[in-house]
Amino acid sequence: MSERATRGGPRVLHVTHLTSGRVAELVRHYAEEQVASGLDVAVASPPIGSLSLDVQAMGARSLHWHATRRPEPSAAEARDLRRIAARWEPDIVHLHTAKAGVAGRGVVPRSRPTVFQPHVWSFEGTSGADYRRAARRDRLAAKGADVVVCASQSEKARGVGAGILGTPVTIIPNLVDLQRFYPRERTHARVELGLPLEVPMAVCVGPLTRQKGQDLLLACWPRVREAIPDARLVLIGEGPAEHRLRAAAPPGVRFVRSTEHARDWYAASDVVVVPSRWEATAWVPLEAEATGRPVVTTNVGGVVESLSPSSAVVNPGDVRGMAAAIVRSMSTGWGPEDVYRVRTFAESRAGGAPRVLDTYRRLLRKLRMG
Repeated sequence: MSERATRGGPRVLHVTHLTSGRVAELVRHYAEEQVASGLDVAVASPPIGSLSLDVQAMGARSLHWHATRRPEPSAAEARDLRRIAARWEPDIVHLHTAKAGVAGRGVVPRSRPTVFQPHVWSFEGTSGADYRRAARRDRLAAKGADVVVCASQSEKARGVGAGILGTPVTIIPNLVDLQRFYPRERTHARVELGLPLEVPMAVCVGPLTRQKGQDLLLACWPRVREAIPDARLVLIGEGPAEHRLRAAAPPGVRFVRSTEHARDWYAASDVVVVPSRWEATAWVPLEAEATGRPVVTTNVGGVVESLSPSSAVVNPGDVRGMAAAIVRSMSTGWGPEDVYRVRTFAESRAGGAPRVLDTYRRLLRKLRMG
C-alpha cells in the first residue's frame, strides 16, 4: 500500500547500506537540513546502528532496507528496495554508494529524478578483474542516475577517466561543521585526554585499512624519531589491518580504537597525518585544519583541493618525504596568525554547511521542476 496520501511532499528518499561512518554522517546531515527546509524525507537503510533512530528523532522516516555491507547488491536486496520505493512513492531518490546505485536502477519510474553519489569510486585501489568488476558497478550506478554528485573535481576526473561518467555531474564538497570543529587550546585538550603536556605528538584518524596507509606512516616513524626522539604517534581507529599494524609498530606508537573523541585528539596534536593511498575527498584534513592543526597529507583524490596552502603535501608512498614533513610541522607548528589564516580559508572555501546544503537543495528543486 502506498503512503502517498499520508504525508505532504515533495518527497526525498535517501538509500544507503552503510549505517555508520562518514557516509551515514552525511546522509544524516542531509536528512536533517532537508526536513528543516520542509521536505518530506525518508532514509532506507539496514535496521542496525544509530542511523535509523537518528533520522526518526529529526522528523524523517526510517525505512528498513535489509542490505548487507557486501559491495554487490543481491536480487533480494533490489526487490526489497523496489518494495520500499513503491510504498513510499518518492519524488526524488538519492542513492549513496555504488551498491545503492546499482540496486536502485529501475526501482522508480524514469520520470522521478535520481541522484547518485559514489562517495568514493568502487574501483579505487583495485586492479585487474577486480577493477573491471568495480568499474562496471560504478558505471551502472551512474548510468541509471539523472545527476552524479562528486565531492571534488579530482573525483569527477577519475570517473571520466574510467569511462564511467556521461551523466551530468555536480560538485558538492564534503562539509565540515565549523561549529563543532574550531581552534582549541592544546594544553586543555591534553589534560582532558590524560596526555603529557610537552611531548611532540602526531595523530592519524581513520579506519585501519590498506587504503588509509597507516603502514606507510609506521614505516616513516623511525625517521621522525631520529630527528625528534621523544615524538609520539597515535593511530585512532580500528579495522582489518589492526593486528598487522600493531605487530609492525615501532617504539613511540600508541593505538586508540575509539574515534568518539577525534575532535579532542585533533586539538591535542601538533600535527595530523593523512597517509592515504587513495581518497575521494577526505574529511580528516578538513576537520584538523578547522581545529587549527597543521596537516601532512598524501596527494591523492581531491584532498589537496580542499586544503589551505599552509599544510604539507607529499607524494603517495614517499616515506622519506612524509617523515621530513612531519618533522617540520612538529618543529615549527602554527602560531595564532597561521590558525586565523587557515580558519578564514576554511570559512571562505566552504561557506559553512548552509552553502553546501543550499547547493544541494537547488539541485533537488531543479530536478523536481525538470
